Amino acid sequence: MTGNFADVLNWAGTSEDAFNTQLQATSSSTERAKLVLQELARQGLAEVGQAWRDTNADIVAANDSQRRFEAAQAGWGRAFLPLRDKLRDISASECCFSQILLMALPVRLTNWEKSQIKLQRPSELDWKRCSASMGRSGIKNK
Repeated sequence: MTGNFADVLNWAGTSEDAFNTQLQATSSSTERAKLVLQELARQGLAEVGQAWRDTNADIVAANDSQRRFEAAQAGWGRAFLPLRDKLRDISASECCFSQILLMALPVRLTNWEKSQIKLQRPSELDWKRCSASMGRSGIKNK
């Protein structure tokens, strides 16, 4: 026996060698777990844990409240996930549709110079760029 559990046994006054001998005498992992839990109970671990909860009731209450809140949020998230995804899909298609409409205008603004607007027709490259972003091809500037 080494590590943290060995330290716990030593601090509680239990011999590591004696405990290792008891562990070796067990025939299953269930028996080993039972032996460990009995030793921890003998050392008063349950009482120490309850004393901590009693002393820190406000922390326990805050943690419980946070857990309930997060569980409720997760429930809302699961309920609205399909709707959120559908809205994202619609938004993505609408954005690209808007790009196509804007590029279909006979003229568009390119820059401002001395309060004078210069106009330019959309280029074939603009159409190709938008159609590529939509995963489509063959859109022509007419």
